[in-house]
Amino acid sequence: MFRAQRTFFVACACVVLLLVTTTDSNAQLTLVDLTKKVKESVVQIEIETSAGKAAGTGYVVNQSMVVTNQHVIEDASKVELVFPDMTRIQAKGALHVDADRDIAVIAVPTGAKMNPIAISKAYPEQGLDVAAYGNPGGGGFSVSKGIVSAIRDKESLRQVDEGLSVFEGVWIQTDAPISPGNSGGPLVDYTGTVIGMNTWAYTKEGFQGFNFAISCVDILAAIEKAKSAKLIAFADVSPPKPKTSNAPRPDKSTLLGKIVSQIEYAVKQLPDNALPHIESGDIEYAFPTTSVTSIKTGQIARLRGLTTIIQVLDEGILMKLGSTKCMAIHPNLNAAEFRAKFGDRPIFDVLTDDVYLIGKPTAYTTVVGTTSYYYEIFPLNGVVPINQLKSIVEEEYTRREIEAAKAEELRRQAEAQKQATLKKNRYSGAAEKLRRTFVDSTGDFKIDAFAIKMTVFSVTLMTAEDKREIEVPLNKLSRLDRDWLSGKALLIKSGGDKIKEYLLNQE
Repeated sequence: MFRAQRTFFVACACVVLLLVTTTDSNAQLTLVDLTKKVKESVVQIEIETSAGKAAGTGYVVNQSMVVTNQHVIEDASKVELVFPDMTRIQAKGALHVDADRDIAVIAVPTGAKMNPIAISKAYPEQGLDVAAYGNPGGGGFSVSKGIVSAIRDKESLRQVDEGLSVFEGVWIQTDAPISPGNSGGPLVDYTGTVIGMNTWAYTKEGFQGFNFAISCVDILAAIEKAKSAKLIAFADVSPPKPKTSNAPRPDKSTLLGKIVSQIEYAVKQLPDNALPHIESGDIEYAFPTTSVTSIKTGQIARLRGLTTIIQVLDEGILMKLGSTKCMAIHPNLNAAEFRAKFGDRPIFDVLTDDVYLIGKPTAYTTVVGTTSYYYEIFPLNGVVPINQLKSIVEEEYTRREIEAAKAEELRRQAEAQKQATLKKNRYSGAAEKLRRTFVDSTGDFKIDAFAIKMTVFSVTLMTAEDKREIEVPLNKLSRLDRDWLSGKALLIKSGGDKIKEYLLNQE
C-alpha cells in the first residue's frame, strides 16, 4: 500500500524548485545575482500541528498568494509566513489544495511586501542548469544547484518504483540537493524563472541525486484554479487518513506477502459489491480467471471451470481442467476417507473455482503404465488471515471515500468556476456600456473610465488603467458627456455598485 511504499522516498517539508528568469530579458544570471533576486520572493513557513512545530518554504506568485507543497501545511493548526523583510503574517487558509500533485496555494492577508516571481509556461529542457531554494531544517534561506535530469510523468515514475505511481502530474527530476524544510521552495533556471517546486527525494539504497519538483505547468494550473476558489480553513486541508490495522504487514518477498500484495492491487479494480466477499475470506473475487493453458510455475492464478477428478492419492487430488492435469495439494486431505465415500472411479463435471499457487510440472506413471505430467497446485483460500483481508477492504473503502470527496470538490470547483465565468461575462458587458473617454468642458482633459455612480450634481468615475475613483462635477464635463450620462442614469443607478466590484476583482 501507499504508506508502506513511502519508506523509499522522503517528502521535504517546504521546498520549492524555481527556475529563475528575468521578466524583460533571457540573460543568464550568475548564481550570486540569481540568489539575490530569488530571495526577495521566497517565504519561510512555520507550522504548528498537534505533533509539534515544523518548517517549510513557499514563494510569492502574485499580490495575494503564496505557493507551497500540500504536505507542508497538512495537519496544520496554525500557519505563519515569514517574509524576507522579517514581516510575520498568520495565514487564514488555502485557496486551492491538490494532494495528488502536492500543491497548495495559500491566501495572504494584506500587510506584506509581495515580490512575485515569474513562472515558466513550458517544461524545461533536459540538462538545464537550475538552483533550488528553501529553508532546510528551518535554518533559514539556502541555495543548492544542479541540472534538470529528466522530465517524468506518472508512468515513467511507475517504471522506477511501483510505489511512485501514486503521484499525478509531471515531475522535474533534478540532482540539486534538497532536504526536509526545502519542500515548497522554488526550483529556478538561471534567468530567474520558476520551473518547478521542490517536493520530495527518492532515497532508496543505490539511488543518488534522485530529487523531484512538481512542474511549473502544474503549478500554473493550480494558481488559475485558486483565483476563483473560496478560502479553505487549514483544519479542512488534510484529507481523511486511511484506517490502519494492528495486523502486521507481510513481507512482500514471502508467498503470503505476494498474495496480499496482489489482493491489495486487485481490490482497487473491484466494484463495491465485491468487497464484502474479500472481507469474508473469498479471495477468488480478487483475481480474474486464468486460462489453465497459460499457467506458469510460481504464478498465483484463479482456476475456474468444470473439472474431472481422475484419482485421489495420498499426496493430493489428481484432476483435469480442460486438457491440463493438475495435482491439488490439500494439507488436510484424508484420501482414504474420500475414496471410501466416493469410490475410485473418475468424477466428472465438478465445478472448481479457487485461487492456487502454481507449482512445477511433475511426471507420473498412469494406471496403464504410460508417463504423463501434471502441475502441482496449492489452494490459497484460507491462507490469508481474515483480519488481514478486513484491513485491506477497510483501507479500500476509505480510499474510495477520499476519491469521492475529491471528485465532489472538483465538481464544486467546476461549478464555482462556471458561476464565476457567467458573472464575469454578465458584468463585463454591462461595464463596457458604462465605459467612455470622458472630456472636460475645456476639451483639454481626457480620461478613459467607467461611470459607477451619479448624483444630481456629480458623477463618480473609475479609471480603466489603475481603478482609481474620481468624483467629477457634472458641469465640468463636456455637453456630449452629460447627455451620454443622462441616457445611462438608470444603468448606473441599478448596476454601478456591482460593476465597481467586478472591476476591482479583475486581475
